Amino acid sequence: MTQRVFKIEKPVIVKPDLITLGFFLLRLTQAERIAIRMLATEQTEQGFVALDFMKLLETQTAINLQQPQVRQGIEFLEQLTLLGEGRASEILDAPITDEERA
Repeated sequence: MTQRVFKIEKPVIVKPDLITLGFFLLRLTQAERIAIRMLATEQTEQGFVALDFMKLLETQTAINLQQPQVRQGIEFLEQLTLLGEGRASEILDAPITDEERA
């Protein structure tokens, strides 16, 4: 009978890339941040969605750029034209620098 030897490898745990809230917000231009905050003061459904998204962000110390709610929120702001065309991708998909990393 042949003896079998099994090699057990440690699982690889992949930590999400996290960016600090401050550096995440700095990925937005000042004009974009102001436009979002202005919309968030409006008593409209879009205003309440923007307010909710910004409040959720502000409760975090680190932002996971792959989290569906983060991606949907930024993409929604681009659809409203508060962010320029293609900006959602620039904000969400740019590599996180060592300085930005949470």
